[in-house]
Amino acid sequence: MTGLELHQCYDGWDVQRRAALAAMEQRWGRATPTRTADDRLVFAWTIGNRRLEAEDIHDGHDGTAAWQVTIKPR
Repeated sequence: MTGLELHQCYDGWDVQRRAALAAMEQRWGRATPTRTADDRLVFAWTIGNRRLEAEDIHDGHDGTAAWQVTIKPR
């Protein structure tokens, strides 16, 4: 396996979005806000030899709000 992607769903409210990010920061340390090559905002962590990136996504089809977290080698 070379990477992992998971979704941390939250209620569509901004307060729940921030609470989910705060929980990730509590576990992994302070996130670094950064931009992808196509200018999307992501929050990133480097833990050991892994890079974690969390992007706030909304599925327009069913209205799901979630943090998409990608874990991959650094």
